[in-house]
Amino acid sequence: NADLLGGGVVHAKMAEARLKSAARIDLKTPAKAIAGKEFALDIVVQNVAAGHNLPTGVTELRRMWVERQIMDHSGKLLYRAGDLDEHGDLRPGAIWFGAEAVDGAGKTTIRPWEMVKLSRKQTIAPRESARFTIKTKLPDGVPGPITVEAKLLYQSAPQSAVREVMGKQAIALKIVEMGRAQAIVSVE
Repeated sequence: NADLLGGGVVHAKMAEARLKSAARIDLKTPAKAIAGKEFALDIVVQNVAAGHNLPTGVTELRRMWVERQIMDHSGKLLYRAGDLDEHGDLRPGAIWFGAEAVDGAGKTTIRPWEMVKLSRKQTIAPRESARFTIKTKLPDGVPGPITVEAKLLYQSAPQSAVREVMGKQAIALKIVEMGRAQAIVSVE
């Protein structure tokens, strides 16, 4: 059976388990927020178990990112960032880890033979962490408490790259939740 030899379903489950144990995401919020005012969220992503940088391998394809959202006391979504658009691609302005390569004209490419340099690379070395402070403004009159959530997500390639390579036969790649942090914040 190929599954017993590390292929297929067994291999996929093992890889997913490794991803879920490789990193940790922590979220620090103020105890109180004021409706209509800005408050800061501190997000820390730490490589806790991988003996290599996260993500690793072909970092121009591998993508790890932080999705964050804020919901009011009834669960209504007030704010969301780091989510995917209707095509399955990461929206601009997201916190993401990986690399972006460009060709000789400075255009982003996933084709190794066209790459002349990495225009951006952000990975997390073993036992290291990356910290971000995000400022968010609550709408006026928001009833509290609010729930703030941050998820660390992974996909083996951006959906745009899959479309570029596979065209109309493109499949939707699985997204693995590597970790989640949540906080309840009172609102004045």
